[in-house]
Formats: sequence, structure tokens, C-alpha cells
Amino acid sequence: MNKFLSKKSIVFLVAIIATLFCFYHFHYQSNEGKSISQELDPSITIMDSEKDYLEYGGFTLLVNQQGEVDLYENYYGQMLLETPQDTLTVSFGNNTDNEELFILKMFYDFEEVSFRVGDGDYDTEFVFNLDSGKTIEIPVQLDSNISRDDYSHNLTVGIYQAPDRYAKTNNVMTNMFGIMLNYEVYYESEGDFLLFNKYQNNIKSLNEFEFHGLMINTDFVNFDIAYYPPNPLKGKPGEELKLGFLANVSELTDEVLENYVIVSMLDWNQIKMDEQPYLFIDTDKSIDESEVVEHGVFYITLPDEVGLYEFVSFIVPNPSNHNSNENFFPLETAYRFTIEVTE
Repeated sequence: MNKFLSKKSIVFLVAIIATLFCFYHFHYQSNEGKSISQELDPSITIMDSEKDYLEYGGFTLLVNQQGEVDLYENYYGQMLLETPQDTLTVSFGNNTDNEELFILKMFYDFEEVSFRVGDGDYDTEFVFNLDSGKTIEIPVQLDSNISRDDYSHNLTVGIYQAPDRYAKTNNVMTNMFGIMLNYEVYYESEGDFLLFNKYQNNIKSLNEFEFHGLMINTDFVNFDIAYYPPNPLKGKPGEELKLGFLANVSELTDEVLENYVIVSMLDWNQIKMDEQPYLFIDTDKSIDESEVVEHGVFYITLPDEVGLYEFVSFIVPNPSNHNSNENFFPLETAYRFTIEVTE
């Protein structure tokens, strides 16, 4: 049986949060589609990681408004901005024993968003190398198409390890391959959140089943254990592929779990789920248990081209609640696996 570890215990008093495991000290087939995005912009800073974080290992992540030096400012994961294009600094520490390739992804209200690093071009990703024991500070600006308004918005920031590799040849599956935080940003004062795409399929509550986190697989019947997904999972070009999810993220929040959002990527680009950019799922209110596991299904459309594609999903609990010390913790990712599209 798979059981996720609670990440609450690794939250520091500042908003830097370390995951204690890292991904892939194994041999992988190279994903030649991912390489370093550009020469490092002069505005990017690389420095030695702080000693305390090196002792914990794993990764650290913090997002701050440019110019802020007090790390306590973002302890609750909220940012008051003048405009959506305010420069933000993404600070990421590689406190593992290995130099690695990483990819930075950003989502605004759970939709993949373009951003630029320094004076570079806008893109939906930034790929970079980072040595062991180093911290990188990346200044970013969100797409100019995003407008200021009176609402609160979810800004999800994730950095993932080894975007140039596939999980296909891995003998040990893992969901520890990066770190993600979900910030609340607003421009005047806290407002309501705008969320759409309510999940329309039936949710099956598994109140006799013990599981924590998010699992994406092809198991639609047997729920005595959380099965890993096939790796690789094979499909045909353009096929509508059915996938299932198991979800229980009650340990990610001290609040009552009302709903959650699931977002998926294929080869590090957001992919539609049931023809929507994300799934917004209400928990089963008929079950009077805060830690019930839920199962649902969704469909994705496979690419038209034959090849290998890396599949990644993450989950955000209570996305329409304002951030606070009760819910600002690292997000859960599902076990990463490869989809092989064949004729």
C-alpha cells in the first residue's frame, strides 16, 4: 500500500520549505526536447545555500516581491501586488548531493502562464542547471495579458528535477522530484477566487481505504491498495486515454477539506483533462470523515506524434480559501510516469 508522508513537519518558520527526498539517481533515457532555456540572464544570482538547509537536504523554494529581504513577509503565502507584472523573485535551493537540470513552471488560477526571466523572451518554462549546495534567485514577470482586478488569484510555482529524462526505465517510482507552492496574490485587498470547471463525473468515496496524497493510474475497480501507474503506459496517436485518480490531501491543510484542484502536464506542458484545463472537485459531503479517499476518472488526448511523453500531476486543497498558516504547505505531486505513444 502507498502512503504519503505529511509534509507539514518540514515547514520552517520562514516560507522556505524543503522536501526531504529527491528524484532519480538512476539511469534514464534522455528527453532531448528539454535543454537549458538560455544563457543565464545577468539579473539571475547564484549563491551558496545556507548551512541549515544543506543539513536538511532536498530542495527549498520561496517566492518574494523584488526587493524584499524579510523572509517572514510571505510566511502565510500571500502577496499584495501593484500589478500582475510586478517582478517576483523565485529563490530555489538544490541542497542535494548532485548537480541537476531543473524546470520552472508557473500557473495563474491553475492555467499555465507565460513569464519572462529578466529581460528574456516570454515562455511557459525556464530550464536551468544548478550545482549541489547552491541557491538560485530568478527574477520573473508574468505575461502582460494578465490584468489587475478586484479578485484574489492562485499563483502556483513549481520547480521539478530532471525534465530531460523519462521515468520509463526507472525501477523505483517516486513522487519526490521537485517542490511546489501555491501563493495567493491580490492587488487591492483580498477578494473572492474565480474557479470554474467543476468536475461532473461521479466521485467514489473509499472510507475503508488508507491513502494520503495523489495517485494517477489505470485502476478503476480494485481499491484494496494504491497501485502505481503502468510505466510506460502505452497508447495510440490521438487516443482518448482514460485515467483514474485517488486523492486525499487532508494532511496538507488544517482546515476542513471542501474541494481540491488537479492539474496535469504532458512533457511539461499543461494538458486538458476532460477537455478542461484542470479538474475542480468538491469532496463528498455525505461522508462525515475528514480523511476519506476519493476516486474519480478523467480523459486526456494523446499527442499525434509517436514518442515518449512524461506525465506529471499535482493537487491543491481548498483553492478558493485565502492562504494562512493553516493551509500554506508544499503541494503533493502524483507519481511521475511515462506515456509511450506507438502506432
